[in-house]
Amino acid sequence: PATRPDQTFRTGSRHPIGYVDSNADGDDGAPLTDYDVIGSPEAGSGLFSLASVEDLSFVCIPPLARDRDVGPGTLMVAARLCRERRAFLVVDPPAAWDTCDDVLQGLRELDFRSEHALMCFPRVVAFDRLRGRAETFANCGAVAGTLARLDEQRSPWEPGPDDELLLRLGTRPRRLLTEAERQRLAAHGVNPLQALRSANPRPLPLKTLAGGAAESAEGALLTTQRRRLLVMNSIEIGTRWALFAAPERGVWRKLERQVQSFLQPLADAGLFGPPGEPGAFQVVCDERLNGADEVAAGRINLLVSLRTARPGTYRSFVVTHAREGGRVRPGRSVVLPSTARLGVDAEELANAAAEAQRQRTVAQALYGYYREPRPPAPSLVVRNSTPITTPAGGLDPETIARIHRELGGSLQRF
Repeated sequence: PATRPDQTFRTGSRHPIGYVDSNADGDDGAPLTDYDVIGSPEAGSGLFSLASVEDLSFVCIPPLARDRDVGPGTLMVAARLCRERRAFLVVDPPAAWDTCDDVLQGLRELDFRSEHALMCFPRVVAFDRLRGRAETFANCGAVAGTLARLDEQRSPWEPGPDDELLLRLGTRPRRLLTEAERQRLAAHGVNPLQALRSANPRPLPLKTLAGGAAESAEGALLTTQRRRLLVMNSIEIGTRWALFAAPERGVWRKLERQVQSFLQPLADAGLFGPPGEPGAFQVVCDERLNGADEVAAGRINLLVSLRTARPGTYRSFVVTHAREGGRVRPGRSVVLPSTARLGVDAEELANAAAEAQRQRTVAQALYGYYREPRPPAPSLVVRNSTPITTPAGGLDPETIARIHRELGGSLQRF
């Protein structure tokens, strides 16, 4: 209603009551479909209602019904939303997946890969208050809560090995996994979910659903990918003030110094490789990114390159602040060492040009005449002191040189 309803008082009392009897003729509506979950961007319904959420870390989509899983179309739309919002989609394993072989076969049939999605197996068993007995449920909510609990126990800014995903008391996995099954699932991007710690002293690293579609090897590691997204989220939120400043070099330099001061302690802690090594990150905000067209449109671009585990390689992102809002998109950058110098060898360039001039095409070799390269200056005839005897019926050298000059060197040699 447009106005808040009046409080309801019990008959003969001045105190309002907390509950009001209602009629039982209501209708829960039709069963949910994938179209209801996806929603509409114009109406801001479904997944598009998350556009107004400022801090988005995980997106969980429960099954549409107890016996109906979420469709692939919904997963694709949700994965795209998470990529744009720098969040993670927690995907539930379908109810039909009961064994490790079912998971591997189902992954091939599902064919869903994304660096911004993760999956855990198996489903969980918990007490159902509606039915009064233990039932099997999707695990997306339990997985998101477990990851949030791990962030409280150890800050995501601290480097170190991954912890195992352990369920709370009262919740257990539907089936127990052996060590070999955990290894197989992790190799295909599925994280094992368990109630007790394994005997392996080195826990398996948490994986994303990127698989072979990852842009880099680190795109398949959940902790590394989450940490990178947290860094870029912090940079995007912390640099929004630049949109309200004048687009000048002083503001661009201030942006660079702010981001560098934020990344330097993280680099010293070993978040971007071994601590103490130079070149852990690169920050660029100058005329190369902010040209006349960008300034006229009211946009400010900032390039951030973070070093990966592979030596000499970086993962780059472009932060753009505009009137429509801020966004972060992947970028490409080539970082040259400080001792690199660019130049052209004049001698090699001349040799290459001469070699190209001497080469003949296939058509010239088969059907054309070959003209021998000649110097641009006219040919000179050296006169010897000893006269050259002219053969009978032949031409003397002076006559040959005169004919050559008159024809301009256009004689062909056969």
